[in-house]
Amino acid sequence: MTTKNHLRKKIRTALDDMSSAALRSKSQKIAARLRTMGVYSSARRILFFVSKKDEPDTRDLIKKALASGKKVFVPRVSLKGLEAVRIEDLDDLSVGAYGIDEPPRDFISSSSSLIDIVLVPGLAFDARGARLGRGKGHYDRFLANVPRRRIVGIVFDEFFFDKIPSFKHDMKSGIIVTDKRIVVTGSKKK
Repeated sequence: MTTKNHLRKKIRTALDDMSSAALRSKSQKIAARLRTMGVYSSARRILFFVSKKDEPDTRDLIKKALASGKKVFVPRVSLKGLEAVRIEDLDDLSVGAYGIDEPPRDFISSSSSLIDIVLVPGLAFDARGARLGRGKGHYDRFLANVPRRRIVGIVFDEFFFDKIPSFKHDMKSGIIVTDKRIVVTGSKKK
């Protein structure tokens, strides 16, 4: 089996080769699929990741969720790990840790137990719900107390595999949304 670091390198190369038009089109398809899901439409409190340029774009989803009255939370990296912080506008964000937009330090964090669903990024996901992140472990630690059925992985379809390398401490997603499909992987926590 391919190692995590080798797979990360291959995926980053493929992402670098993807045109901005393809990234935009695939992101729009993911957003459309996500909006059709009952778990998303019924959620009142959603933690969105704030996308980087090589990830499925979440900014339009965030804007529409805010406009519809949903409570929107985004992650912020702190010394304790990832924190869920409520925002009321994308303008609340500025560049933070790892070059990712996040809320300022004076915004108060909330418990993950208050969140209905958590949208998580990944370089890759697999049919078991395993996620290949960027290697820092922030999401795995944050998701440790979130039921699997409330974790929704977001990824481009070409990076959805039958099986990717994973370890016991790697948290799994209950649902994976790609630009071509929605996959329910299970309801157990791990």
